[in-house]
Amino acid sequence: MTKSMLSLNEAQRMVTLFVEEHQLDMPLEARLLDVVCELGELAKVVLTGTNYGVRSFAGSESLKEECGDVLFSLMCVAAITGTDLEAALHGALSKYSARIRERGTPSSG
Repeated sequence: MTKSMLSLNEAQRMVTLFVEEHQLDMPLEARLLDVVCELGELAKVVLTGTNYGVRSFAGSESLKEECGDVLFSLMCVAAITGTDLEAALHGALSKYSARIRERGTPSSG
C-alpha cells in the first residue's frame, strides 16, 4: 500500500475489503463499542501526553496509531450501515458553516 492521498470513499472500500479478506465481520453494536474503545485509547494518549493538561501535547507515534484505529473502526460502522462518509462529512461541514453564519458558533446548543 502506498502513502498516496485517498478519498474517504476509497478508504472505506479498502477497509471493507480488509474486513472481508480477514473475516473480521461483527455486528453493528460490537463495532460501535469498538469505536468508543478506540476513542478512549486516543484520549488516554492525549491525557497522558499532556500530564492531564499540565503541558502542551507534542504529538506522538501513539497518537497517529490511535487516530488510525478510530478511523478504521468508524469506517467499519459506516460500511455496516451503508453510510457514505464523504457525503456525511460534506453534510457536517455545511451544517457547521450554516450555524456559524447564523449564530456565530458551530455548536448545536
